[in-house]
Amino acid sequence: EVPGHPLELLIRRPNPYLSQKEYIQTMIYNLYLAGNSIDTKVRGLGGVVAELWPLRPDSIKPVPDKKDFIKHSVYNSEGANQIIPAADFMHNKFVDPSNPYWGLAPLQVVAKTVDTDVEAVNWNKVSLQNRAVADGAFVTDQPLNAEQWEEARRQVREQHQGSKNARSPWILGGGAKWVQMSLSPAEMDFIESRKMTREEIASLFGVPMPLLGINDVTYANYAEARKAFWQDTIIPLLDDIQDSFNLSLTPEFGDDNIELRYDASNVPALQENFATKLDNAKALFSMGVPFNQINQRLELGFDDIEGGDEGYIPSSLIPVSLARFDGSDDD
Repeated sequence: EVPGHPLELLIRRPNPYLSQKEYIQTMIYNLYLAGNSIDTKVRGLGGVVAELWPLRPDSIKPVPDKKDFIKHSVYNSEGANQIIPAADFMHNKFVDPSNPYWGLAPLQVVAKTVDTDVEAVNWNKVSLQNRAVADGAFVTDQPLNAEQWEEARRQVREQHQGSKNARSPWILGGGAKWVQMSLSPAEMDFIESRKMTREEIASLFGVPMPLLGINDVTYANYAEARKAFWQDTIIPLLDDIQDSFNLSLTPEFGDDNIELRYDASNVPALQENFATKLDNAKALFSMGVPFNQINQRLELGFDDIEGGDEGYIPSSLIPVSLARFDGSDDD
């Protein structure tokens, strides 16, 4: 860590109006809803990046270039186009195999499924407002004149529409009979349909079902689901964001030894993994593997230590370079 470094200060407060948390949240929302997170770099004295401003993905369009990949981007703000040079344009995206210049949102992939679920909810809401009665018609033995038709219609609306009239008895004269004209909720398998839709959406976003509190959730499988969610969804996402920063932003500060990294060492769901790493580290260290190599290989998160590039044998804890086993008198 380099406290007070300009890059550290920039990430801590990207601009005067957004906190670090709000900035990261905006980035995640844009990625998952639009497939693209767009930032423009605002430079201060000496051309150093002083602020980062998120832009709406639906208002920006990259202009491809055969030589430089992206020539510039066009940002439409309140009807006016603004040209953003490629050097001032930071783009993080979910890969779209058909378009190297623009990302593909998970929401786009599952858009029809989401629309289906929305329609199912709306259908259920309207059904409840209409006493949960399927579409149909009252058929009378005799033709109705306009006045009789209006009166019958008024009675149906007053007696049976709305949740307050649920389960109220049907009262309609004239020998009227009810004829159902559409499928019932049971016939549509409404509940199972929504369940499958829910699971499909959760799967696409990498959310394990136990985290949604669905079915019989025990503490054990909930804990495993939390761990899997971090390992399979959150950590890969953090890796992508980290790489994007180190590709587009970190080089702005002119030091090859500077890079941004996230810290997941204090995540409760991953603590058991850290304990396992420590056990593996002890085993490797007892085999003579240098501490600094173990730290890097297992990503323990410790700073390199002096003498940590030397391996030690457990019997006497002396450097391997001082231990001799050639059978000479100097052993």
